[in-house]
Amino acid sequence: MLSIILRILTGTIIALGGSAYVMIVPHPNFLIVSISYLIGAILIGWVVAEMIKHKIA
Repeated sequence: MLSIILRILTGTIIALGGSAYVMIVPHPNFLIVSISYLIGAILIGWVVAEMIKHKIA
């Protein structure tokens, strides 16, 4: 349970870090932002998939 919460929090923090980077830096590198969003989405999607898998199985 704790690992699920940690993955959700980590994914959210990484995605929000990408958003903050866009707001703070005058000319942001959108490759870094895209990778940040992608990692955050993968972590959160992984948790959702595990929750669905355990609920169905």
